Amino acid sequence: MSSNKLANTVHHQAYKLHLTAYKDTLIAAKSAYLSAIFSEPCQNPRTLFSTVSNLLKPRTSTLSTSTPDLCNSFLQFFTDKITAINHCIPCT
Repeated sequence: MSSNKLANTVHHQAYKLHLTAYKDTLIAAKSAYLSAIFSEPCQNPRTLFSTVSNLLKPRTSTLSTSTPDLCNSFLQFFTDKITAINHCIPCT
């Protein structure tokens, strides 16, 4: 096995370990947050009912579907921004 391929394998394994640790930490944080809300519902019933509602009926996505025209206008917006910034920067 070449050293480059071995390095890629090692980096991939490290990436997977970090990703697993991140997911576990995220789950633990979410669990602790929800436990705090559910353990003391009398302190803020509005938060409790809002949280339960969001868990049972998550909001639908507000993102529109991508179309070629939408993608092109998005691209043009950033192209124009970069061009404008380049015009503002003095050449040395």
